[in-house]
Amino acid sequence: MTANSTPARPHNWGTFGPDDELGTLNYLTAEAVLRGTRSVVTGERYTLNLPLDTPRSAASGEPLFKPGGAAYAKRSFRRIAGRGVLLDIARMISGGSADPLPADFRCTPELTKCCIQHEGVEIMPGDIVCFRTGWIESYLAAEQDEQDRMGLLPDGSFRPSPGITSDHAPLADTARWAAVAADNPGIEAMPLSHPLQSAHVRMLRNLGMPFGELLHLASLAEAAAADRRWDFLFVAVPLWIPGGAGSPANAMAIR
Repeated sequence: MTANSTPARPHNWGTFGPDDELGTLNYLTAEAVLRGTRSVVTGERYTLNLPLDTPRSAASGEPLFKPGGAAYAKRSFRRIAGRGVLLDIARMISGGSADPLPADFRCTPELTKCCIQHEGVEIMPGDIVCFRTGWIESYLAAEQDEQDRMGLLPDGSFRPSPGITSDHAPLADTARWAAVAADNPGIEAMPLSHPLQSAHVRMLRNLGMPFGELLHLASLAEAAAADRRWDFLFVAVPLWIPGGAGSPANAMAIR
C-alpha cells in the first residue's frame, strides 16, 4: 500500500460528498454542539495549550513538535466545538493516581472500551475524544537532559512514547468520533509498528479525523477524577491558514 493508493476500509472517501473538506467534523452538528454545552455545570475553564515553544530542543532552541497537531483541511479550522470526553487511560492503569504511562505503553481499542466503562461515560456521534497518557506531564517535570532524551531522534523520528494503536480506526468510525486529541507527541504510540498502517494513515487520512496533539490535560483530569465527571465543552479555534494542514489548537475545556 502506498500513500496514494485506495485505503482498506474503514474510510470516508466520498462519504460527505466529492468536495468535502471537513471530514469527521461533519459529525459536529448543531445538536452535537448543544450536547457539549449541556456538559457545562460549574463554569470551570481549563486551558489545554502549551506555550508555542514547548517542547523545545536544547541544541537549536526550536520547538521539537508542532503544538496542537494536524487538522484535516483548511475549512476545518473554523468549527471545532462540541462535547469532549476525557479518557484518562493513565489514571485507570495506575489505579487512581496521576502517574504517567510507561514510554512503551500501547493503548488498544480493548483498553479504550475498558476506560469508557470504568468512567461510566458514553461516547456519542460528534464527540471529541481526548486521551490522557501523562506524557507531557513527565516532559515538563523532567530536567533538560531528560527532556532532550524524550524529544526527537537525530533522524527526525519519534522516541518511544505512549499512545493509542492504529486499530482504533474501526472503533472511531463506528462511534463517529468528530476528532481525537491527546497529551502525547503523536496521538498514537511511538515508534510506529507499521507506518503505512499508522493511526495517521487510518484515522487522519482515511477517515478525515482531525488530530490534536500535545494538549495539556493534567488540571482537567484532576478535576474530572475528583467529581467523576468526564465530559465537558471542548472549544478549539485553530488559526485559519489558507491551504494549511495544521495549526496550534488554541483549545480549552469548560466544565
